[in-house]
Amino acid sequence: MLLDILFGGASFQDAMQGVLSFLILLPLLLISLTFHEYAHGYAAFKQGDGYAKSTGRLTLNPFKHIDPLGLVCMILVGFGWAKPVPVVPQNFRNGKKSMIIVASAGIIANLILAFIATFLFDFCYYIAFSHITGSTATIVASAVLLALRYLAYCNISLAVFNFLPVPPLDGYKIFRELFISKCYKFCAFVERYSNFIMIVFLLFIYQTNFLSIITSGLFNAINSIVDLIFIAFR
Repeated sequence: MLLDILFGGASFQDAMQGVLSFLILLPLLLISLTFHEYAHGYAAFKQGDGYAKSTGRLTLNPFKHIDPLGLVCMILVGFGWAKPVPVVPQNFRNGKKSMIIVASAGIIANLILAFIATFLFDFCYYIAFSHITGSTATIVASAVLLALRYLAYCNISLAVFNFLPVPPLDGYKIFRELFISKCYKFCAFVERYSNFIMIVFLLFIYQTNFLSIITSGLFNAINSIVDLIFIAFR
């Protein structure tokens, strides 16, 4: 992210605009990651495992979830990660079912946050272009709209990425719990070469823009649902 802005050969004006977008996007990424990890911890707690709570991870304080290396990567290249919330599956009340619930919780939390951000974006968009006048108010409204759009995209991207069936992502944990009895050898192979497979996936995503395409499609779908809600209650 920051490396592209500073060394991507952009003009000064484009670089300053990129820096502004970066300053808006970074805290939104931290918020999105925090909600994701909190959801895992909360789901684990409700399923009988209080370990995340005992270690201080059942909180919406982003500083409790920051991984230093993940934060640096997020700042430099626009992709990073938070510290995974620790869970003890042996404490779960419902075994495999609990594990699926906990693994799904982060993805669901991001989708809910994306829906809320999209709803607020459409609402604020209507307010901004229907009732706001004046240059200062317009600038503030544009910044708010940009932040909400970024927040929606951040959360949809996190949900899509974490749904990929590659360890250690949540999608793989769900896949493993559902199919390990039928695909034990395949799961063992994937886990053995998980680092290599993850690198291949990341290169694939970078080269094909796969994540952005799926994210845009889901954003449009959520936006359509929100539009229908506004039409229904207009």
